[in-house]
Amino acid sequence: MPRPFIFTGSRLTIGIDERYRIREVLTEPNRSVNHAADTPLRVGLMVDGQLSWLDGPEWTREFLQNGEVRFEHSASKVFIVAKNCLGKDEAFYRTFTIHNPDDFTRKVTMFWYHRLEINESDIGITAMYRPDLDATVHYKGGSVFCFSARSETGGIDHWTCGLAGFGGLEGTWRDAEDGLLHGNPIAQGSADSTIGVDVLVPARGESVVSHRIAIMDFPHDPGVTILHETPCSTESDPDLAFLRAHCLANGAIIASFDSEILETNRATYKYCWFRDGALVSRALARQGNVEVGESFLEFASHQKVPYLQKFTARGDVGASWHPWIRDGKFETPIQPDETALVLVAAEEVQRAGGYLASFLSTSGVEIVAYLERAIQPNGLPSAGYDLWEERYGTHTYSAAMVAAGLAAASRLGLCDDHLANRVRQGIVDNLFDHGLVRGLDSSGQVDQTVDASVLLLPIIDPYWIAFPGMKATIDRVEEALWVQSRVGGVARYQGDYYFRQSELFPGNPWIICTMWLAQARLLVFGDAERAVELYRWARQWAMSTGAMPEQIHPESGEPLSVCPLAWSHAEVLETKRLLLEAGQEL
Repeated sequence: MPRPFIFTGSRLTIGIDERYRIREVLTEPNRSVNHAADTPLRVGLMVDGQLSWLDGPEWTREFLQNGEVRFEHSASKVFIVAKNCLGKDEAFYRTFTIHNPDDFTRKVTMFWYHRLEINESDIGITAMYRPDLDATVHYKGGSVFCFSARSETGGIDHWTCGLAGFGGLEGTWRDAEDGLLHGNPIAQGSADSTIGVDVLVPARGESVVSHRIAIMDFPHDPGVTILHETPCSTESDPDLAFLRAHCLANGAIIASFDSEILETNRATYKYCWFRDGALVSRALARQGNVEVGESFLEFASHQKVPYLQKFTARGDVGASWHPWIRDGKFETPIQPDETALVLVAAEEVQRAGGYLASFLSTSGVEIVAYLERAIQPNGLPSAGYDLWEERYGTHTYSAAMVAAGLAAASRLGLCDDHLANRVRQGIVDNLFDHGLVRGLDSSGQVDQTVDASVLLLPIIDPYWIAFPGMKATIDRVEEALWVQSRVGGVARYQGDYYFRQSELFPGNPWIICTMWLAQARLLVFGDAERAVELYRWARQWAMSTGAMPEQIHPESGEPLSVCPLAWSHAEVLETKRLLLEAGQEL
């Protein structure tokens, strides 16, 4: 299930799913850890003596781009507008305006259910009611969360703490079903809590209720307040908003906070890939935002070359599926493009006015030295894993990114441009056959599989824009990888297995691949009309909040894999920039 909203501040990230359940609660120092884990945080309303949860079938839900959600109850026609945001105090606020359509005053009770698996475990948690804060507090070790609520006339009217997911206990949300909570003051272990506020909603009028989630220092949290109107920072461009939500203060750029992907193999996208981070930094720098790129490059400088690949939000090595042994021999599972693209991002950030002296004099020099050592006698870099992290070999895309990184380094004054030209010539001599091939497989044989990654060559390195075989390469990609369904879009490569939905298509359409086709068509052919069509295609399949998934179901158009994906938003943003520069109306 995708995440129409992601809210990120300096201390807290909150993710909300399509049923308006909080599914991600992430905090410093490691936002790769989800304290909500497998248990959603829910909101309920008791209307006419019946409790119904806002994620249930009795409610219709409409998500809007400004952090707002509108609900309507099918029976009572009670209407709720929820405004969601991070406040200036870095707490997460939800303000619910309850509208009464009837000619009489209604008494309703709003409930909030909280169950955390702090540090992704339900062991050893304490949940307790704090009368001094008029809130329930959940804590384990140094992780402390405060949940409070308030109406226009007062604070919490109902509260209780208990156990859930243990010994057959479902949770304290069950206690709310009769409209009353039993006031149990504390529970430990697999603990949870529910709080409630009574509200009188005037005839054909409205009442406001607020809910707050805050990180606190135990045992005191200075300045705990509940506000009906909390000043919130907003971003009018949804792509910029979602990108900023994935960019952390320490420089890590998280691929996606959507933890629904856990259902596949208990692994997530809550990591900083340097490929994704570099391309996000590049796109934002071209929008005039250099701070993200400066922080990202500082984060990169703390890692070891050539391991600029996949790290947790705090900089630990991320989970991997790449073996360290091949053909019985030790072998480092590198991805050459991840390291090289950091130099591409560095050049773009510096061009936009960023200050990179420290990075260039240390990590920049090391990266160039590493890439130079990797160049083989045939001009190609040594083998590694491809863009999709699926196959080992010498790939056209990866080699071209090494060349682009070295070309950027030459313009940054870190090396001579002959290194980039040497790799470019190696690509022409070894990876061109009536068009650019995907690469050489692990045995050195040419891999003719059509792969969308070759579209990135003219996008990242202008050298390839006028390359004689580039137009034929782009045409071949579009012909082979366009999904021939009502949905359309470009698949990653022929026979893509990842989240495969049908054998009728080469794979599922991906936002990034379709945006690469738009950019390549514009840069190489000057085909603005087709580029505009493809850009509008991406907008068509975005969620109502603007959230962009990784890939799309080829027949239904539903989001697949994670949503939102920061990289998808970066490529949409860059496509938009190129089209506007070309004078196109969008």
